[in-house]
Amino acid sequence: MSATTPLRSVTWCLIGLLMTALGLRLAVVQQLLPQLAEDRDGYIALANSIVEGRGYSSAETGRPTAYRPPLYPLLVAALKVFPDGSWPLGVAQALLGTATVWLTWRLGRPLVGAWPGLFAAGLVAVDPLLLLYTAQAMTETLFTFLAAALLTVTRTKDPASWTVRRQWAVGVLLGLAGLCRPTVWAWPVLVVVWRLSIAWRSRGWHGSLELLSRTWRIAIAAMVVVLPWLVRNIAVLGSPVATTTHGGYTLLLANNPVVYREEVQQPWGVTWEDAPAGRRQSDWYAEVLREKDADLGAGADEIASDRWMAARARRHIRDEPLTFLRAMGLRVRRLWNVAPLGAAASAYPPWIRTVVGAWYSLLFLAAFAGSLRVARSVRDTARSEGQDNTSDPEGGSRWWAPLFLLLVSVTLVHSVYWSNARMRAPLMPAVCVLAAAAFRRPPA
Repeated sequence: MSATTPLRSVTWCLIGLLMTALGLRLAVVQQLLPQLAEDRDGYIALANSIVEGRGYSSAETGRPTAYRPPLYPLLVAALKVFPDGSWPLGVAQALLGTATVWLTWRLGRPLVGAWPGLFAAGLVAVDPLLLLYTAQAMTETLFTFLAAALLTVTRTKDPASWTVRRQWAVGVLLGLAGLCRPTVWAWPVLVVVWRLSIAWRSRGWHGSLELLSRTWRIAIAAMVVVLPWLVRNIAVLGSPVATTTHGGYTLLLANNPVVYREEVQQPWGVTWEDAPAGRRQSDWYAEVLREKDADLGAGADEIASDRWMAARARRHIRDEPLTFLRAMGLRVRRLWNVAPLGAAASAYPPWIRTVVGAWYSLLFLAAFAGSLRVARSVRDTARSEGQDNTSDPEGGSRWWAPLFLLLVSVTLVHSVYWSNARMRAPLMPAVCVLAAAAFRRPPA
């Protein structure tokens, strides 16, 4: 058997897997096509406003808005040049989901090997959350693709040896991800802090400054991508909004006395919508709007409204710090929950909930086992290379750190802001690679 036979086998298996992933996603789109017309987060309305010449404006007020990030509505607007309603968006998201499967293989192959990397890609191909969101007009599919692309390009080489082209590519991808879902900005902050700590341990101030000198192109590229959005918001909203004006609402949604009482202080599985009439989320929000109008006036713009809601959320956190800590724990559990809760659970037959719960339980157990195995491998690499006495103070951790830091950053953000299992969808490629790490062959 020639040396190229295993590689050829992996290649053909990968092609078959990608065709399967695309077929599954197109089948889900066909089955759930009406869901692509449901505008759960207002992105379709924003796209319609762009296509109809009103710009990036609110459907309710007709005024320019920055309530939602712009990348996904721009994608939806661009696809409206095609006929047949929701199908172009469904096909585009099926292609993005399939590309994510390929990126997962590219990410996993150098980390865990060709066949375990193919296994990780297979897990992404059939992941229930990622399949479901292929047929929904929300950012999950696009952001998952961007997150997988970021992990792939940042893991491939040590930043010290990145080419200029790679640095620009990382910056552009980071900027696009920030325009799709602003929670991504916590990730580069953690990566830079980690890299600076490594540089400081090895070479002190000189090492830290050298690291910063190598990352300026990434920062500039990300800023160039985000700059049009920032300039536009200065021009039409009078404020340098680089993310959205939605953060105050999501912070207040997660931190208020009503959600503390109706969810945090209730048994696991009870959701806000299980509360009696008059105390549900919609009732709470109507009261919040009345209070805001009383404080700011009915004509307050969204910048002032965002700041008002953020200030109100911080006040609730200060008033009930212990409950806030309990709420953080609940939000982390919700983020990594294995089965639907509340009203979402009632939408599916019991057997589907059982299968999905079993799937994620096994997946997360494998990912945990893979994490332990990676930690041992990094420790052994550090020992064998003499971590304190060589020019490689990272001891092999640089290959895995971006992946772990993405998981940590998103978990931290959603421990404070509103959280549910939907928010973890972009993390699934990283989770699946960790699950594959549990089955990789140990080095000879």
